[in-house]
Amino acid sequence: MKFLHQPNAERKVVYKYAEEWLQHAVTALRAHFLTYGHKVPEVYVSCGYSPHGFNPDRKINYEGCYMPMRYSADGVPMIYISPDLFEPIQVMFVLAHELIHAVDDGYSTHGFRFRSIARDLGMKECGNVRFIHYVNCIKKFSELAEPLGRYPRGGVTYQNSFSIINPDYQIQRMNDIEFKRNKSIEKKRVKTAVISM
Repeated sequence: MKFLHQPNAERKVVYKYAEEWLQHAVTALRAHFLTYGHKVPEVYVSCGYSPHGFNPDRKINYEGCYMPMRYSADGVPMIYISPDLFEPIQVMFVLAHELIHAVDDGYSTHGFRFRSIARDLGMKECGNVRFIHYVNCIKKFSELAEPLGRYPRGGVTYQNSFSIINPDYQIQRMNDIEFKRNKSIEKKRVKTAVISM
């Protein structure tokens, strides 16, 4: 399947900023949703982590986040797409997932209405979509992403920087801890020796 293997770097640059790309992707997806009778409201879209933040040790890091109208000061819901993403087709799937939440302002969470819309689109989020419908969904999202060009983000790759510590620093820190512990043990011994005299 050729449409799955077009890397982001090989695409032409159309938009300079990710927010521009995302807004045009929302417009394209909005029209696609309407073909199945689902109306997507106005939403703000931006790159950013969910309120849970990013933690490389956490088992789940969210790729997208939908913030309902009730959390917005001006009543317009917000969608955040993780800065970790950089492949257009992956961004389109995450964006479509969050737009499904926007259809009913997140009230159905991942319940029946969410799964029903995902099934209409052919997305695997509904759990029991036929493979051919999923392939058609990939093709459609690929077609929608094609005129948008390169997704103007390179992806964040700092997961390892959280867990890798400078070994020299770590050794010095452990030596300091050991020194303090030994010093406090010695103080206790001196104190008990003075008391016992």
